[in-house]
Amino acid sequence: MTAVVYAEQHWTTPRGRAVRMQYREGTNDWNTINAVMEDEYALAELPALSGLALDVGAHVGAVSVALAADNPNLHVVAV
Repeated sequence: MTAVVYAEQHWTTPRGRAVRMQYREGTNDWNTINAVMEDEYALAELPALSGLALDVGAHVGAVSVALAADNPNLHVVAV
């Protein structure tokens, strides 16, 4: 069995907030996080969000982290 190796990096969310996330080396995690933080999903174009957001299929949680960091009045549940 191969041990999982984690790395950590700082990113900037689509609306410019600094976040730090860990990812598994040797996987597609880094690409997934980077695509979200480079705003591939146009999160910066959303209005300010509040209330509750449910991120179904959150994978590594990049969208959840970006939404929560960029919308302080939003409660995000990642599944």
